[in-house]
Amino acid sequence: MEILDLYDENHNLTGKTITRGEKVENNYIMLSTIIIENNNKFLIQKSSSEKGSKYGLTGGHVLHKEIPLEAIIRETKEEIGIHLIKDKIKFLGYEKHPNGKAFFAIYYTNQTISPKDIKLKEDEVASISWLKKDEVEELINKEQFKKSHAHILSQSKKNISFQLQ
Repeated sequence: MEILDLYDENHNLTGKTITRGEKVENNYIMLSTIIIENNNKFLIQKSSSEKGSKYGLTGGHVLHKEIPLEAIIRETKEEIGIHLIKDKIKFLGYEKHPNGKAFFAIYYTNQTISPKDIKLKEDEVASISWLKKDEVEELINKEQFKKSHAHILSQSKKNISFQLQ
């Protein structure tokens, strides 16, 4: 059972919590996600069939008493086995989830990642790919990409080399 902190409209903690899956009323939960780039390619993961078999970025829920940066480092290690270097992670900002009940804390990194370091959490991640921006755009156009993650990329384009049309 995961406990999540609730945030106000300005991304501040309210002091309230909910259990993951519980309905969010009048506040927001926080999700953390990261855009990982290496050699002008982006790490894109395909979720397991249990999680919808869609392509997207690495990320997940920010747990109770956890800050979004800690959450993205934890989620990246848990889901794909990669240990991110904290000093090489750039905070891009917050974006409201299209469902209106959550915020994404969006991060970016450009780190060299060895294929031998990748270890998938198979109940969550079916595969990963390193894709050029046009390949990611093709997945988005074919509606094979998580809509909320496509939204993140379109909003983050001014902060990174990824330029969605």
